[in-house]
Amino acid sequence: EECNPWRATPLEWSVPSPPPADGFGPSDPVVYRGAYEFSVPDVAEDFLPQRLEPEQRTKARESGE
Repeated sequence: EECNPWRATPLEWSVPSPPPADGFGPSDPVVYRGAYEFSVPDVAEDFLPQRLEPEQRTKARESGE
């Protein structure tokens, strides 16, 4: 099931609902950008999750995600 049907960028949308009792699971999430960065250069859509690594960003751009 889609955890983020609204394609929101903050981390709370990266976990299932209801969230695990320990928040994000066994380890804290790593973030690569701010929660509200929109119109990011070289990204096809306005949606770029905080948790998306730079390498994943390149793959997403190439595949049109």
